[in-house]
Amino acid sequence: MGNFCSKSKDQEGGHVLLHPVGADRREQNALGGSAGERPDPREAAAQAAEQRMKAAQKRGVSSSNPNKGRLAAQLDAQKSAPRAPEPRQEERLVLKERVLDPRILVWVSVISFVTGYTVWEVHQCLTVTRQAAPASIAKAVKSSILVFLALLSLSPVLRTLTAATSSDSIWALSAALFILNALLADYTSLDTASRGRQSLSSVLSINAAISSSVVLASRLTDDISVFALSLFSVQSFALFPMLRRRLQSGPKVVSAVLTAVLLGLSLLLTRPLSPVITWIYLMVFVAVTFLAPAALIWAQKFKDEVRGDWDAAVPKVKPDVTR
Repeated sequence: MGNFCSKSKDQEGGHVLLHPVGADRREQNALGGSAGERPDPREAAAQAAEQRMKAAQKRGVSSSNPNKGRLAAQLDAQKSAPRAPEPRQEERLVLKERVLDPRILVWVSVISFVTGYTVWEVHQCLTVTRQAAPASIAKAVKSSILVFLALLSLSPVLRTLTAATSSDSIWALSAALFILNALLADYTSLDTASRGRQSLSSVLSINAAISSSVVLASRLTDDISVFALSLFSVQSFALFPMLRRRLQSGPKVVSAVLTAVLLGLSLLLTRPLSPVITWIYLMVFVAVTFLAPAALIWAQKFKDEVRGDWDAAVPKVKPDVTR
């Protein structure tokens, strides 16, 4: 166990207390932190602080690091910098972007309806030689007011009609309906009264155009815009074709002037949206109006037409020679 008391050689008298044998070794083990014993908390805290300092220096946030704060500054600059817009085709919706005031479109529709109805009645008086009855005028005004109020009351419903549908689906559906309208439209100049009633393809064409306008109007933001587009589409696809056929059944000059005005108006409205589509539309119009009839007339000289008297064949029955 060792000695606890011994007499010092340098001191006379008195005794000093000595540690037992092996105490110095245990103190060294406690200070050194052997693997089997608990380490000193102060030494562990110092080591953890040193590790944190090294990690902070690697990240660039240490006070002694010359790159202090540079990474954080770069992240802040990236967050605050405006993001460059992705390259995509520009969507120009006149009513949606407020390029055209919807109230102006409503007034244009109302004035167009009054003008068109006046032209209808004047043409009716000049061709049929009868005066417009006040009862018919009152009936037309009443019907127009009912349609006006019906569209106005349905505008909030139409505005939320396709709220759960993506815009890409709406554009595709609208384009398909307009193509169907162009394919099934009635391009004859004969009036409906002279033919008796409208054909099925003409009715389907009008329904497709109105449906396409409704789904487009459902993407607008306010009720007045939806009402303006719906009213304009009803006049463009349902009422105007009847007036156009009535005017085209008259003199050829009126038909030619009307065609030229409609072509110029179409090109004028399409040009700000897409110059490429404008040129394509112009080439298709020239091909259908001039090139196709010219090719048909030129091909007439290659047609073989058999002319002559055709008599009904008389059957000849041979007599029975076996009898």
